[in-house]
Order: sequence, then structure tokens, then C-alpha cells
Amino acid sequence: MKPLKIGIDFILILWIVWVSLSACSYEPEINEQAIELSFSTDTVQFDTLFAERKSITKRLLVKNTSGKAVSLDQIRLKEQSDDFNLILNGIAGRQFNNQLLLGNDSLLILIEAKIDQTDENNPFVIRNNLDFVNQGNEQSVILEAWGQNANYLKDSVLVCNARWTADKPYVLSNNILIDSACSLIIDPGTRIYSANDSFILVAGTLQAEGNIDNPILFMNDRLDEPFASAPGQWGGIVFLEGSNNNSFKYVTIKNAIVGLNLNVFDQDGKPDVRMENSFVGNMAFSAVLSLNSDFEAINSVFYNTASGTVSHLGGGSALYRHCTIANYFNISRDQPAAFFSDFAIDNNENEIIHPIVVDLQNTIVYGRNEEEILFYEEVENNLTLSFTNSLFRSSQNLLSQNNSIRNENPLFEEPNNDDFRLTEDSPAIGKALTSGVIIDVINTPRDQNPDIGAYEFTVENEDGN
Repeated sequence: MKPLKIGIDFILILWIVWVSLSACSYEPEINEQAIELSFSTDTVQFDTLFAERKSITKRLLVKNTSGKAVSLDQIRLKEQSDDFNLILNGIAGRQFNNQLLLGNDSLLILIEAKIDQTDENNPFVIRNNLDFVNQGNEQSVILEAWGQNANYLKDSVLVCNARWTADKPYVLSNNILIDSACSLIIDPGTRIYSANDSFILVAGTLQAEGNIDNPILFMNDRLDEPFASAPGQWGGIVFLEGSNNNSFKYVTIKNAIVGLNLNVFDQDGKPDVRMENSFVGNMAFSAVLSLNSDFEAINSVFYNTASGTVSHLGGGSALYRHCTIANYFNISRDQPAAFFSDFAIDNNENEIIHPIVVDLQNTIVYGRNEEEILFYEEVENNLTLSFTNSLFRSSQNLLSQNNSIRNENPLFEEPNNDDFRLTEDSPAIGKALTSGVIIDVINTPRDQNPDIGAYEFTVENEDGN
């Protein structure tokens, strides 16, 4: 009989099986005395949550720094309420018993918050303790979430002559329509938060007029980072054909796809939308996109968009007085900060060609690109352009006329952080034409030699006071 030959591969398989069986039989040595666990944080905090909306998921890392294993008798929420929920090893709950944590090892707990409506209008705080118990020793991590009750609107056509007040914020989902021949008045201090892909559609009239102490805010409904500062988190405000008499004062509109989208298509030359002392920016596309419509802005800032910051196409009119149009968005773009054209193509591939009137007074148009302002005529003499005492970044020699400045950096305070105040060496200081605009965007009085742009330089403004 021939001797049995055992190959190397067979021996290796036997060794793997033996190691596996040995591992299965491993029983860790467990501390018989209580030990102190360490935590990645002592407080898990959630930014302001709207009632009835679930939070993002936060992470808590729990580490056993000793060399021996520990048996956690309980991991539990001290108050067994619905405000917080735990996820451990893929299982959701509010209490977990007899959890083994090996020496020098850690476990990950995922935490979610969800807050119910209360009787309070102002923000309120919900707290709970996440307790860890081993051998009679108890340690706690604080869970904290700020809540805010709200008025919720979804796929709504507003009643005529509606009024929104500042008592509670408004949280919008899907499309909200102001119907033709109807109006919405928004009181000072009101806050409007919109869900992803939500639009405010205006066929009638929208009047949002705050004041310096109680501005009005339009933004997305996610207040936790990175969403709170991310562009494109909601659709924006769209003005439909026939809309008229729209006004914004002391308003901030941010984080949308397009902030103000004008599709009014009238030929009367009167402003369809008028804006004063406002901020529109951090958009995934544009701050203002106007198609054959009439727009007027005074003492306002349009800033940092992934495409052209203000674009007026297919005719209409555009008046900017003491405005700052600045684009320092952190990605490259082909479109200039400001573009004006008598030509456009609508969503149905139809060509739109109408005369366009552009009036730029005491206005800054600047940004990262070498060409930040452009004009285009499809039909000769369709463009009527006037400008004076402005500051442009452009290769067009024409824009050096009428006491305007070309290609001198306005020296903004922190343009990458949306701060377009002038610094003390800015060439825009004292170079504006005196006009009836006697305050700036933040209510600083303009002196006898006012500054170009939305901000009037003062030492106090530079310091941020």
C-alpha cells in the first residue's frame, strides 16, 4: 500500500479551522469592579430642529481604556421619552442590557432626535441623559436638542390677502402659490424655511418688508451643518406672468437654486420686483435671474453663486443703485457676475428678443473672473446702457467712463465668507455720486462723499460693530 501524502494546502486548511475553533471558544476576562469609560464628547448637541422633523444622526464613541472587558449592565435614556432614539449594532431602541465591551475597544452609538410640537413660540430646549451602568457605577452623556414650533405649509394655494407674522416660523414643503389678484404680506422678523425642491410661486403680489432690527429671512429648513450654509437646498422665489407690485426690504434670501426668478413678461418698464437693503446669495445658480422682466435694487448685496450672480435676459429693465454684485464662489464658472442681454431662449426653445434697459449707479461688480460684467445685443440698438460712478472688473474700456473705476480691487473685508464691507484702503471710498440714498445696507448714514457699493465705510463697520 502506498503511503498517504498530505499536501501543504490541506495542512493550511486544518490550521485555519483550528484557529477559528480556538477563537470561538475565547472568553474574555471581565472586570469584576466598575471602571470609568471614556466618551468622544460629554454632550451630544443638535442644532435647532423644527417640531415633527427628524434630525440628522449624531455619533457617540464609547471606549473601554482598560485591558479587561467590561459588561455594561445598561445603556439607557434616563427619561424614556420619544425625543431621542438610539441605534446600537443596527438595532434601534432606548435601552440596551448586558452589552460586552472588550478591553481597549470601543462601541459606536448612533443618536437621533425628534421633537413634538409644544405651546411655545420661541425656541426651546429638550435634554436627556444617556446613562451607562457597570457594576453599580453610573456615567452619563448629556443629549441636548433645541426645538422650534412652526407653521407648516405643503402644496398650498394661499388664501387671498394672507399675512405671515413673526410669532412662529413658516416651514414650506413642495410648491406654495400666491394666486393671481391675491397678495401675501410678510411682517418684520418673520422667518421662512423651505424644504428641498420647494418653491414659492408668485402669480399675484408678495410684499416682504422688514426693518433693520427685525429683518425677514428666507432659507432652507435644515439648520444643521453642512446644510445651513450649503447652496441649492431649496428652489427659490419665482414670479410668474402677471405678477406685480412685489417688494423686499431688509430681507435675506440664501441657499436656494435661484433666489429671485422673474418670469413676468410685461413691457411697461415699471419694476415688477423692487428690493432695498437686502442680501441675496449663496445660490447654486443665480441670485437674480430675470427673463423679460423689470427689476430694481437699492442698497442691496448679490453675492457668491455657482453661475452668473445677476442675469437679465430677453429684454426688460435692470436698475442697480448703491449695490454690490460680487462673486467669489469657490468653484470655477464661465458666467460673469452680471450679464445683460436682449436675447433669451425659454423652456420651450422659443427665442425671446426684446429691448433691454440697464442703469448702474454707484454699484460694484467684481469677482474672481477677469470679465465680471458683459452685455449682449442680438438686435442692434436693443440695449440702452447708462452707468456712473461705479466699479467694474472688465476688459471693456467703455466702463472706465462716467467717473467709473475699472479693474481696481474693491478690497472687501472677507469676500470668501460673504462679507463685502469695504476696508480702509478700498478705491470705492468717497467715489460715489451723491444721490437720495442717505443710508447704506445696514443703515449706516452716508456722508457728503458717499462710497460706491452697498456699504458705507466706517471704522465701526470694519470692526463689525
